[in-house]
Amino acid sequence: MANLTTLSTLSIISVGARTPLGLNAAASAAAYRAGLSGHGLHPVFVDKTGDAIRTVRDGLLDPILASDERMVAMASTAIEEACAPLFERGKPPVALYLATPEPRPGWDESDGLRLTRAVRRSAERFVDVRSAHSLPRGHAAGLLALEYAQRELESGQVAAVLVGGVDSYLDGVTIEWLDERRELASSTNIGGFCPGEAASFVVVTTPTIARASGVRGVSEVLAVASAVEVHTIDSDSVCVGEALSQVVQTASSVFAASGLPASAMYCDINGQRYRNEELMYLATRLPAGHIDDVTNYAMPASSFGDIGAASGPLALVLAHQSAARGYAAGPHCMVWGSSIGGTRVAAALRLGGT
Repeated sequence: MANLTTLSTLSIISVGARTPLGLNAAASAAAYRAGLSGHGLHPVFVDKTGDAIRTVRDGLLDPILASDERMVAMASTAIEEACAPLFERGKPPVALYLATPEPRPGWDESDGLRLTRAVRRSAERFVDVRSAHSLPRGHAAGLLALEYAQRELESGQVAAVLVGGVDSYLDGVTIEWLDERRELASSTNIGGFCPGEAASFVVVTTPTIARASGVRGVSEVLAVASAVEVHTIDSDSVCVGEALSQVVQTASSVFAASGLPASAMYCDINGQRYRNEELMYLATRLPAGHIDDVTNYAMPASSFGDIGAASGPLALVLAHQSAARGYAAGPHCMVWGSSIGGTRVAAALRLGGT
């Protein structure tokens, strides 16, 4: 069964992002809304057949810059945007939860810890970081961090929690591994994905602190549900999307109770057959009244490529920006993510200003 965290609630008071299509949240969201795509052939990486690999990369970074350095550069930009409104009010005490890649060739948990320390140093220019935590759960980690954020705020030790994620698949060892596993999208492999990179952060706090701060257009996280799928992409068994169905149905039950279903859904579908089939099973199981149309989903990977650990936080940013810019289809929105290791997380949002 899914674990439901009914939040009391979490208020999103500021956001930040850096993607290959924008150096801030507004530009990245506008590019996605316009249907722009950063997909292109990498100038250096080639697959085992000798063809250039299709990626989405940050054009301001040297194409051969190491992935850890790329992540630090992108995260520093996104953190500055997310923290700037807080810095204007002094340096409030915050906790940092950073979604990092799952262990893979070219990246391990020690890399994630070093990255978290570097991101903490960037954040400390603007806020008083009381604690910093790395969550090496890939796609699902940023949304899972919302559960930890709730506990941090309940402790009363911090005024806000900085939840973010950063990832870059653009590492030679990682790309070679993906190629060997036939996970790269190409003319001969339509079931693969396009490796991308991005960083994104949201600042969450209690509704009381949000009101006192005077921030307008605050979005709220109403519920988070998490579960573990035992039939992972690397297992020999058939996955019928049980865990994903559980978490989306559990989190979106807050919408069914209100009588106003979610009008939008952001997810980390990236073109892989495994993920597509999970969504198919979800669509057959979800009761009426939870989501208007589960087949009408936003897929950021179509613009930014697969951005791994940055997926959840960037989805939160895109949803928040849709309300801030006045084009959200309605006040309720679902966001969900699926890690390679099996973690599935869904979050129910009420968008500010809608």
